Amino acid sequence: MNCTKLLAVLILLTTHFSVFCQKQSSLGIMAGPDITFRYIDGDLYKDEIGKFNYRFGLNYTFQISNRIVLEVGARYASIGYQTAKMDIQWGSEHNGNGGYEPDPNLPHNFRNSSDYRFIEFPLSAKYILKKGKFTPYIAAGISPNVYLNTRSVTIIEAKTEISVSKTQNINKLNLSAHAGFGIDYQWKKSLEIYMQPSFRYYLKSISSGPIKEYLYSAGIELGIRKQFR
Repeated sequence: MNCTKLLAVLILLTTHFSVFCQKQSSLGIMAGPDITFRYIDGDLYKDEIGKFNYRFGLNYTFQISNRIVLEVGARYASIGYQTAKMDIQWGSEHNGNGGYEPDPNLPHNFRNSSDYRFIEFPLSAKYILKKGKFTPYIAAGISPNVYLNTRSVTIIEAKTEISVSKTQNINKLNLSAHAGFGIDYQWKKSLEIYMQPSFRYYLKSISSGPIKEYLYSAGIELGIRKQFR
C-alpha cells in the first residue's frame, strides 16, 4: 500500500472513531526539539553528526476506552544532518619538501548541513498506565509525511551560505514510525499539559536514487490540550 492510499485509509478510520467514540476528546498544540540523523545504505557517514531540529503542530485526541486514546494531527517538521567541522589544506600551501605553510588568504575549515522539511500527519495510539493528576502512558504510531523543501547551509571559515530548494531524486511521500512514553498533567479542569520523549524512524528511503538514505530522530514533545467532555 503506497502512502497516498494509506493516508486515505487513516482519514476514514479517524473520522469513523471521532464520530462514534465521543467519551472524551481534546484539541491541542505542540512543539519540541529533536536530534536528527540519517543512515546511508544502512550505516552512518563517519563525518556526519546529529543536528538539533524541531517540529510543531496541532493534535486532536479522542478516548475509545478507559485505557486507550487515539491521536491524530498535522505537524511541520524539520529533519536533517550536519558534518563536523573539517579542515582544508590547499595544494599551493605545500612547499614540496613535506612542509606545510598556511596561506592566510585561503579558508581552512568548513562544514555543511541539510534539513528536509515535511508536513506530517501522525496517527498514534496511547495506552494509559495509571490515571490521576499525573497520568503516565506509552504511545506508538505511524505518520504519512509530505516533503516540502530542503534548507542547506554551508559555512566556510566565517562565511555562511544558505539556500532553500527542492532536492532532486527525492521521494515526495514517505512513511515513518514513532514510539514514546509521556506524562499528562491535569493543570486545570479542562486544560492538560504533557511531555513526551519520542523516537521516529523513516521506513522508506528519502532518496529515490540508487543510494538509500533513511532519516531518524529522537526528541521531546511539549504541548497543551483543551479537553471536551
